[in-house]
Amino acid sequence: MDACPSEEELLEVLDSSGPTRPQEAKKRVFAHVDRCAMCRELVASFVKDTRPNAAGHKPAEALETLGPGQTIGRYVLVRCLGVGGAGVVWEGHDGSHAFALKVLRHSASHNVRRHRREARIAMTLQHPNIVPVHEVFDDRALGPVLVMPLLGGETFEKVLGRAGKLSLEHTVAYLLPVLNAIAYAHAQGVVHRDLKPQNVFVQRDRISILDFGVAKLLEESSLAGSAITRTGELLGTPRYMAPEQIFGEQRIDARVDVWAVGVIAYRALSGDLPIAARTLGEVIKVHTRGAIVPLEQRAPELPRDVTNAVMHALQGEHAKRAPSVDGLGNVLSGYARYR
Repeated sequence: MDACPSEEELLEVLDSSGPTRPQEAKKRVFAHVDRCAMCRELVASFVKDTRPNAAGHKPAEALETLGPGQTIGRYVLVRCLGVGGAGVVWEGHDGSHAFALKVLRHSASHNVRRHRREARIAMTLQHPNIVPVHEVFDDRALGPVLVMPLLGGETFEKVLGRAGKLSLEHTVAYLLPVLNAIAYAHAQGVVHRDLKPQNVFVQRDRISILDFGVAKLLEESSLAGSAITRTGELLGTPRYMAPEQIFGEQRIDARVDVWAVGVIAYRALSGDLPIAARTLGEVIKVHTRGAIVPLEQRAPELPRDVTNAVMHALQGEHAKRAPSVDGLGNVLSGYARYR
């Protein structure tokens, strides 16, 4: 069976205003689409995305009109759970169960395609420490909507904000489930790319990773050349982003998650961020100078293998950074007896 064409190739043959591909290349793509149900579905979604919605609404504006009692799909909205840069999250009921509905903010067609594709990726991840996406559907006025479990608990950001600095015992308890989930996702070829304490959810009996909404398949084409994720678009939160993300480099792989987990561990164990910058410009300056204070200076009481593992995850040079989360996970596992 021949390999599926990339989404860029599919987009190019559909877009008459885009770059012209050789006629033979176009024929090969169309011949493949005729044989491949998955690609036909993808093409159909592209065509749908480029049409104006029937109501003539802009999704970004329609978000502002949402309120309790309104219906999205088969779900009745109950209350707004949160608002962020990517969209809003509402509690919704389908008549028998409650769910969390994430309504995405971006209205441009390339963002709609990206979110739908990434939601499909998230739906393939089956791990007890990854919050699943149950369903993805299109609302005619709002665009794509992700349906997830309604969780009770709080984010790890709230835990850190309240506690400041955690003991090694508590850091191990919080981070090992995260590291296990990320290792699993990487083994499936998926990179989160937006790991941060706000995306780690703490429940009484479980710690889970939220929002694989900026996930990227490891084998996809480079960030710079993608028609789905545009060059220069920062997907992530700067203080937790690896240097290669900040500087828009083409090579984005599992090491960006290694860096983010290193930042989270550094903060949990020391009470400080390795890059305590308030603006993107300040973050860039720190990355340029490589001026991260070693963890052993901030928390000299920690075992040296722990501080070494965290700092290995925070190597600014991509090739020198730990290639996976396994190293940090193995070190922290050695202290799991403290839990």
